[in-house]
Amino acid sequence: MLAFLAPFIGKTQGFGKSKVRTLTYEMGVEIVSDTLNPRVKEYLLQKFGDSLVMSLDDLGNIRFDYYGSGGSGYDYSIYNVESNHYYTKWKSLDTAYHYNVGMNTLQLDEVKHLKKKKVNGVKCEVVEFQAHDKTFPRFYVNQVFYYNPDSLKVDIEQYEMLKEYFFYDYLKITNCMYFKKVIKMPDYNLTYTFLREGEKEVNGGRLFKVAKHVPLQEY
Repeated sequence: MLAFLAPFIGKTQGFGKSKVRTLTYEMGVEIVSDTLNPRVKEYLLQKFGDSLVMSLDDLGNIRFDYYGSGGSGYDYSIYNVESNHYYTKWKSLDTAYHYNVGMNTLQLDEVKHLKKKKVNGVKCEVVEFQAHDKTFPRFYVNQVFYYNPDSLKVDIEQYEMLKEYFFYDYLKITNCMYFKKVIKMPDYNLTYTFLREGEKEVNGGRLFKVAKHVPLQEY
């Protein structure tokens, strides 16, 4: 599992087929609020599905495909490095919504290095980013990353403009993707647990663009 597969194989611009790197994660949602509206709880439990496939190309683009999500859940999300926007398509909506990730909506409170732990047998360093929403200070977003510095490496400079949720700040510390990530918020916790690494064949750069027939709405 720790074997490092070459992350960038071929080019994804232009025409023709190429291969991209894939990272598959198990998804988990834990409701932690006793006062959460039942309808909101039902929505959150079906929103993310049970697994996520993250596809990365050699330019810095990332696609997230959500498997097992419900009818009102996520279909896919895309980080497009050229526009520096993050696009999300819900299954129940015909429009993809996007925003600029060059600015962070969170205010960083503290970065903490925690005790090492194992994730599926892999010894991991642990770092936590504690933050709160700039508009609603009582809404906290704490992210705990479990990573192995010798595995799942990436070219971090490709993501230097991806400021949202301190993603580039995390990469500057680790130089790699995570074996586990836990996002802790007032109502629920969201957990990503690494399952496997691979590659897949794609047609040009289409995988990292929203389909032309899908309307776009910026927010």
